[in-house]
Amino acid sequence: MASDTCKKKECPWWKKYKTRCPMYMTTVWDNTDEAGVTKIVEDCAPKRNAILLMEYSSRAIGMQQDYEQQRNKYDQLIKDISTVVLELEKRNDSKILISEKI
Repeated sequence: MASDTCKKKECPWWKKYKTRCPMYMTTVWDNTDEAGVTKIVEDCAPKRNAILLMEYSSRAIGMQQDYEQQRNKYDQLIKDISTVVLELEKRNDSKILISEKI
C-alpha cells in the first residue's frame, strides 16, 4: 500500500482549508508485532480510493482468469472421462452404468 498520498504543498484543497480539508484523511496503523510501532499515513481520499480501485480491479481480473482456467480443466476432465467410458463400452460390448452425481 502506498503511503502519504496527500501532497500538502501542491494541493489547492489543502491550501484553502488547511486542517479542515474535506479530502484529507489520516490512517493509523498500530503494529503490535514490532514492539508497538505506529505508522501514520496521510492521504488524499480521492487518490487513495483510485489506488485501491486499481488494486481491487487487478485482483478481480486475476481471480477471473484463475476461475476460467479451472473451468477449462474441469471441462477437459469430463471429456477425458467420457472418452474412457466410451472406449470401455466398445471393448466390453456392454453398457457401464455411471452415476450422474459427478
